[in-house]
Amino acid sequence: MAIWTLAYRKIKGKPFSFYGHSYLLDIYQDKHPFICSQKSTQCGLSELLINTAFYLADKKSFNSMIIFPADAVLYDFIRGRVSPAINESPHIKSRIADTDNVGIKSMGKAFMYFRGSQTESKLKSVDADCMLYDEVDELAEGTLSLGEKRLGHSSLKWQRAISTPTYPGDGINALFETSDQRHWFIKCHHCNERQPLTFHDNLDIKTATVVCKKCRRPIDRLQRGEWVPKITANTNVRGYQINRLFCERTDLNGLIINSQKTTEYEIKEFYNSDLGLPYAPKGSRLNKTILRACIDGGYEAPCEEAGCVMGVDVGSMLNVVIRKQQEGSYNKAVYIGTIKDFEELDELIKRFDVEVCVIDANPETRKAKELQERHMGIVYLAYYWPSDDKRQELIEIQKDEDDGVDVVKVNRTQAGDHVSNGFTKKTLILPSNIESIPNYFAQVMAPIRVIEKDKSGNEVATYQEFGKPDHYFHSEIYAFIALKISLEYNIIIYEGGENAGEDRDIPEEEDTRSSANKDW
Repeated sequence: MAIWTLAYRKIKGKPFSFYGHSYLLDIYQDKHPFICSQKSTQCGLSELLINTAFYLADKKSFNSMIIFPADAVLYDFIRGRVSPAINESPHIKSRIADTDNVGIKSMGKAFMYFRGSQTESKLKSVDADCMLYDEVDELAEGTLSLGEKRLGHSSLKWQRAISTPTYPGDGINALFETSDQRHWFIKCHHCNERQPLTFHDNLDIKTATVVCKKCRRPIDRLQRGEWVPKITANTNVRGYQINRLFCERTDLNGLIINSQKTTEYEIKEFYNSDLGLPYAPKGSRLNKTILRACIDGGYEAPCEEAGCVMGVDVGSMLNVVIRKQQEGSYNKAVYIGTIKDFEELDELIKRFDVEVCVIDANPETRKAKELQERHMGIVYLAYYWPSDDKRQELIEIQKDEDDGVDVVKVNRTQAGDHVSNGFTKKTLILPSNIESIPNYFAQVMAPIRVIEKDKSGNEVATYQEFGKPDHYFHSEIYAFIALKISLEYNIIIYEGGENAGEDRDIPEEEDTRSSANKDW
C-alpha cells in the first residue's frame, strides 16, 4: 500500500512522502487483519484510513466502510480530506464514479462507504471487506462489535482502528492493551542505545532538544527506527503507540509549554493530544482491585435481612441494590439484580423490610409515583440537580408542587464521591458471588470523575460514563441517599393499609444536609 500511496496521492499539491513521518511506513505495509493505533493528534493516521480505502478499492476491488463519531464529523472529513484527495490525484479522479452521494464513493468495481456511528441502521445496511474506525473513543457504544459483523462474508476481514485516547481502560486504550503494544525505537549514534522515543525520557526541557536517554547527547528523532512489540505472544490485535515527537511538524517548544500547565483539564489534554496516552487523576475511577477488596467471603446475595434500604435505577430494566447497615459504618449488599416490572419492587420492599427506597424519577415517572403511592413514607423519587448548579448541599428533600409526593434532589458529583469513597475505604461490603452478577462490576466501574471547564471557565468535577452503561453505579448512589434519609429522619413505618406511612416525624431542627461530607 505504501508504493501505491507514493505513486498516486498528493497532499496540498505535493506528492505524498514519508519524509519526517518514517514511523508510518511500516504501518502502511502491515497486513495484519486487525490493527489499532493509540495516537496523538496531527500524526497522519486519518490520512492512512483514506489511503487504505482508496488502495483496497483501486487495486483489490474490496469494499471499505469508514466510521466516524457522528454525521457532522463525517461531512467535514469528506469535504476537508476525501474530496481534496480525489481532486488532487488524476489517477484517483479518473477511477471515481461521478456521484454526489456523500456517504458512498464508487471506485472501479468497489465501494467506499462513509457512516456516522450514531445511526445503527446505516451501519447494518451494507457489508464490507475492511472496517476503518476513526476516533474510536468518540464512537457510539458497540460500534466495533457491530462493524465486525459487517465483515462476515469477506475473504479479507481487515479492521483498522485509530484514536486519540482519553481514559485508561477505555476506548482505544482498552483495545491497545489487548494488542502486542508496539513502540517506536530509535538508536543513539553516540552510545548505540536503542530506546523507545518518549517525551519524558528524550526531551531536554531546558534546551528543547531531543536527546538520548542514556548518554544525554542529541539524537535524531526523525531517523528511521523500528516498531518493537512489548507483547511477544501471538495476539489478535496489532497495536501502535504514537506520540508527537515522531512527527517533523511538531513544535518542541510548544510541547514543553503544554507539559508545564497545571490544571487537570490541561494536563489531561497534554497526555491525550500530545503524548497519545490515556490520563485519569488518581482515584478518579473504581477498578476491580478496589471492588474485590470489598468482598466478604462469608455470605452470598441474596441474603435475607430486615430493615434495609433500597436504590433503584430505571432504564430498560430496573437495576436494584438493597443494603443493610451493620455495626459501625459498614453496609452490606444483601440483594443486587435486575427486574423487569415495577410491581416486582413491591415484593422486594416487603421481603427485605425496606425502610427507605430511593428510585430514579425518570424516565418512568408515572410508574415511580404509583410505587410511591403504594408505599407512602418509604419511597422517594430522585432527581439530580443540573451539573452547572452551584449549590454545595448533598441532598434536599421537598414536596412535588403538583402531586405533593416526596422528592429528593441529589448532588450527583458529591453523591458519586461518597459511593466511590465507600468502596475505596471498604465500608461498602459485597457478597462472595458478586462477580457472577451480570454487569455489576462493569457498570460500577464505568463512570470516571473528570475535571472540565464550565461556561465561566471554572474547573468543575463531574462523573461521565462515555457511552457505557452505569446503572448499578446510580443504584448504589440511590441506596446511599436512602441510607442518609433513614439515618437523618425519624421515619415511622406502618405494616400497610390505607394509612400506611401517614405519620412521618421529621425533626424541625434536623437538616438533611448536616452530614453531607460524611462517608458511608
